[in-house]
Amino acid sequence: MDTLDDRELEDRLRRYRPKGPPDHLRDTILARPKRFVLSRLGWAWAGIAAMILVVLVLNFQARRLARQTADLIATDPAASAAQTEEIVRLLGNDRPARTYIAWCLRADKIKRTTQPASFSSMGGF
Repeated sequence: MDTLDDRELEDRLRRYRPKGPPDHLRDTILARPKRFVLSRLGWAWAGIAAMILVVLVLNFQARRLARQTADLIATDPAASAAQTEEIVRLLGNDRPARTYIAWCLRADKIKRTTQPASFSSMGGF
């Protein structure tokens, strides 16, 4: 095996020239970035995600309004009657308002008596 002394090694290293960057590298670096284009499938998933978000927000708002309504109408019959009359008055104090409130109270009573415990009654989704 041939051994190199320091002088020979330095001569060889001086002759070594690293290869430069490829010719297309400058164009690649300075080129404008490609626009992100969402495919049809991507738009479909984005639409689905938006609809799910809308459903969740509306579900949250409906539950909040249901809790507020339940808080407004007390379980005491006398207080409940007074509050019901106040709601009827706010709705216009006419026959359709009374009919609407009667149907709401009837539907609420049916719901309370027939609906088993579920996630919604336990505070979940």
